[in-house]
Amino acid sequence: MTYSEFRYSLLGNLFPTAPGTVVINYNTVGGVTTIDDVAIVIKDDLPQLQEATSISLLIPESNGGIININVESSTTPVRVVDRGVVGVYYCYSILTPDQRPIVNTLPATDPEDYNTGVVIEPITATGAYNYNTYNPLIGNTITDRESSYIVHSDRGNTSTNPANLDSILSDQAVHASVQDSLYSNTGWINGRYEGTKTDAQGYGGINPTITGISFTGAYYPLRVEDNTISQASLDTRVLQEFFFIPGKGVNVTVPTVTVPSDSSAPPAVYEASGQTSATRTVFDFEVTSGATEGAPIQVGSYMYIYNLDEIVRVEEVETVGAVVNTTVKRNMFGTNPNPTTSVVTTTARVMEEISRIYQFRNNRIEFVEEGKVWVQTSEDILRMDESGYSATGSVAL
Repeated sequence: MTYSEFRYSLLGNLFPTAPGTVVINYNTVGGVTTIDDVAIVIKDDLPQLQEATSISLLIPESNGGIININVESSTTPVRVVDRGVVGVYYCYSILTPDQRPIVNTLPATDPEDYNTGVVIEPITATGAYNYNTYNPLIGNTITDRESSYIVHSDRGNTSTNPANLDSILSDQAVHASVQDSLYSNTGWINGRYEGTKTDAQGYGGINPTITGISFTGAYYPLRVEDNTISQASLDTRVLQEFFFIPGKGVNVTVPTVTVPSDSSAPPAVYEASGQTSATRTVFDFEVTSGATEGAPIQVGSYMYIYNLDEIVRVEEVETVGAVVNTTVKRNMFGTNPNPTTSVVTTTARVMEEISRIYQFRNNRIEFVEEGKVWVQTSEDILRMDESGYSATGSVAL
């Protein structure tokens, strides 16, 4: 019988369970009979069974009487032995086919009429191999840890379904020799299955700041007026090093204030029909007829609304055909705190020139929280949202 069938039989006590019982699993393939598994009923000798390196069976009908079975895994030659407690037995399964002992003649099959001698090495009569704090088990490190929920799928044949499909479906299958942590430990599964999580908002990670450009400045809470910041003396400022990653197409050595309504701003790429009120947050954008290709609308994108002279941030996106259903957060960076304008057609574009500001905090790089940063070199005042993006502020006169 197969490896799985043999173990199921052991678990179901389908073989004798009296002390001293040895169960041998023979298999014949291509006219050659081998010993694939040996199971021994556990009495008070579990440490000895765990320490065993070889088992000698007395089988008078075969090989001159004695067959030696090596029950240790090795790399030279390659030998894989699965060993451990299965029900009331301690089982040794030789999983490498060419390392299984060959039997010339099968012994008697009636367990009532057949007795065999069994010698387990090493012999523990002297106590030399007793299991205690100072004597670790011999060879026990090759026994794999079993999963608490992943089961073994017997693919030993060429059928579409595993041989133990019924046992799997009835939740009776043998648990697989694999650690649960291989499928639950974040440090393992992120690199192998889940992938890393760096998103637009940076809550699962931030952009590689090694590409950032450093500058000196001072941070202020959002409530501090721009006039107060610009008129402060240098000795009252708490200067620190910041980093910024320029937006697309921005070639500067210090962050600058973006002025979306400037006449040099790119033309609108998207438009949405319907009355745009002060509280509207959902827009059905389509590409403006004749517009040049622009950046796609994605979650985390910032968009400039021309008709309202306002910057919004994209919170949700659903594309249906040519229409991009977009839910936004209004009045980003305080660009339109008291919207009163209502327009019938809304024109907009995705802003790719927005920079993001970072700083060292607690020995790690983090984006600057919502507030303002005075830039020492240009004396401009940048305004950041809660994710560290900067698109507006005050330009030094």
